Amino acid sequence: MNKNVRKYNIVCTYGALFFGILVGCFVLLLSLVLGCNILADKGLEEYSISSVMNISTNEMLFYVLKKRIIQIFIYFLMLLILPYGTSSFLACSSFGFYYGLVVANLIIKYSFGGLLYGLACFFPHYLIYFLAIYLIGKWRSTSLNVYYQNMKFVEFLVKIFVIIFMIIVSLAWEINFQKIFLNYFFQHLV
Repeated sequence: MNKNVRKYNIVCTYGALFFGILVGCFVLLLSLVLGCNILADKGLEEYSISSVMNISTNEMLFYVLKKRIIQIFIYFLMLLILPYGTSSFLACSSFGFYYGLVVANLIIKYSFGGLLYGLACFFPHYLIYFLAIYLIGKWRSTSLNVYYQNMKFVEFLVKIFVIIFMIIVSLAWEINFQKIFLNYFFQHLV
């Protein structure tokens, strides 16, 4: 793969994520300075931290599937309409913005422990999601290359399978283990 294409994919995925995190932190801090405490008071999720840790596995399953399937559907719809760079930048920066809001809110409420808890909230399943987004860009750029005619159907199916497998693994982690992971971190950090 061309080095320029690799750099482009990295910027569209991880650069956009970092940019969104910075903007989200800045927006929350600016809203607090201006006296708009709605985000810090009400929170950003439908569930508070304590209620997420006490919900049943079935409720967590439906909650996570509802949110992630909508996000994945919107991302793939953007991929059909927009080029990879634009759709990846929009998806990753919007998540980064949300994550920046969450982390800034946790830092304000719980100081350094809130920062570590914020990292635990989105680790490791979101790393897998963003790796899948990066691979979509990598494989899409190589499949649109001159070698498109020579690409075998089996190779195409393997690439699709790897992306779907990564999404399923991250969903399974989030549904089955994330609640336990967050409960442990919340008890020991915050």
